[in-house]
Amino acid sequence: MTTRRLRSIGLGLILSSIVVTALPAAVSAEVLPTPTSVTITQSGPWVSGSQMTLTPVFTPAFPDGYQFPATAVCDFELLWGNLTTPFQYVYDETFGSVLLRGKGDGGFCGPWTFTVPYSAPGLWEFTFGYSGGVYGVYVPYTFVHGTNGVPAGSGITESNLPGVWLSMPHGTRQGDLVTATAHPFGGYTVPPNGAHWDAYSGCNCAQAFASADGFALTFTFRAKVPGTIAVFYNDSGTPEYGGPNFAGAGVDPKVIAVKVAPSMATTIHRSHWYYAAATSKGLIGTLRYSWYVDGVRVHVGRTVNLRFSRLGWHTVKVIVTDTHGHKATKTLWRYVRP
Repeated sequence: MTTRRLRSIGLGLILSSIVVTALPAAVSAEVLPTPTSVTITQSGPWVSGSQMTLTPVFTPAFPDGYQFPATAVCDFELLWGNLTTPFQYVYDETFGSVLLRGKGDGGFCGPWTFTVPYSAPGLWEFTFGYSGGVYGVYVPYTFVHGTNGVPAGSGITESNLPGVWLSMPHGTRQGDLVTATAHPFGGYTVPPNGAHWDAYSGCNCAQAFASADGFALTFTFRAKVPGTIAVFYNDSGTPEYGGPNFAGAGVDPKVIAVKVAPSMATTIHRSHWYYAAATSKGLIGTLRYSWYVDGVRVHVGRTVNLRFSRLGWHTVKVIVTDTHGHKATKTLWRYVRP
């Protein structure tokens, strides 16, 4: 038995495994052709907005007129972004990927013709896999260089195979509502059981902070974390053996953090006045600072003078909001002495 695990859309999340087991001789009197290797030919130079055809070439070749059976499963994966993206998880705003997997009788083991999506550095990466007969063969991830002929943000518009690519807004601030969009191509339709969306903090994809299931080609979530957010669309929802699976990924690597930092003396004595102030980052427009002592609001403003009459522990909390709905909170603990 031969096992191949696909590196899912370049972000380290394993979406699926293809397990191909030798077929018993009694299954069919006809022995299916079994390639020992496969390569990919490219129809020309890579230029975003132009047409590209990736053609699998099997060795030994299949007979002329051979029709791939439903038991054969093939997949194409295409990624775009900067050179370090697939290996070091350093993403630019234009990173994206698509994974197209389907059965041989649906055309997935033949050529894939599509319009090349925009890539800021003019760099793409592809792979191809085939499983059928006795075992599977695949093309390792291959980098290709090219140029751009369409504006930034342009995706795959035409394709002879169905799928989706994702777009996301950029310049997001922590706390914003973000909508990712899956753009269908090649006659893609959401399957009867719907699709699955995930949003991850960072790119290790250890645990999603937002998810959704359904038939919508959009996914709206709140950007709870700063830094990098990765979004995945997968129409199987779970790892799948042998069946169709169309997936896409998008990244916003520069979600702006929203923070507030209060400052106040650390040694506090009863009945003395103490000055406190707050600074913030990431918020925009008019800011409003609200101060709370032990859960009760005592002042509105960036600075405040506080006096404590009761000994023991107290909380001093500041909340800052802006006119665009962003919010940051920070709580200090202070012990009041005689």
